[in-house]
Amino acid sequence: MEIYKLYGLFPIGDTPRFCAWWQNDSLKSKKKYFGHLGGFDSEIGWKQYLDSMAANIAEIEKAADNPKVKATDIFKPVQSEEQIIPVINSILNDKPGIYQVNIPNKGGIIHGFPEDLVIECRGVVTGGGIAGIMEPPLPEKIMSGVMISRWAQAEALIYAAKHCTYDGFLAYILQNRRTRSMEQAELFLNEWLADPRNIYVRKHMNK
Repeated sequence: MEIYKLYGLFPIGDTPRFCAWWQNDSLKSKKKYFGHLGGFDSEIGWKQYLDSMAANIAEIEKAADNPKVKATDIFKPVQSEEQIIPVINSILNDKPGIYQVNIPNKGGIIHGFPEDLVIECRGVVTGGGIAGIMEPPLPEKIMSGVMISRWAQAEALIYAAKHCTYDGFLAYILQNRRTRSMEQAELFLNEWLADPRNIYVRKHMNK
């Protein structure tokens, strides 16, 4: 409701997770706005998600390693709320359907963004491919207050990944509202680069 009063449109889905930084600046504020767990992205909620993923992987491994165990005994053949199977069905069997899709903004599906920017929008999916559904222009307050800053963050991350420079990654981190200081940003980046999984990044990085 606070976001609605501020910007004039009611946020749904993942929108509150990203556009209102003041609702996500601490565990206390997350609990205030998203309940006792603090929402999906909180220290508590994210740990629950990772624990659940680990449990699912363990179940998958158990089914894969034991020929006596039926996969359907562990994973019931029931359609989940995820839309990937219906999307595949629409493409393979040419059964038109409307889904949330991530596609380039060709033709200006969302007004005000470049055509090579990948956006999330409604799209008609058929055997012929995916066609985004044109949306009315967003209010200026939404564009200036929320959307352009999100676009800027995306461009900063693309620049960092493409040029693979220390300064590029640092500039991207500094754009995040959860960043409190230059020292914090550098500490975070150095710790991330020191992770063995990021050896490829370190190898190609040009400070």
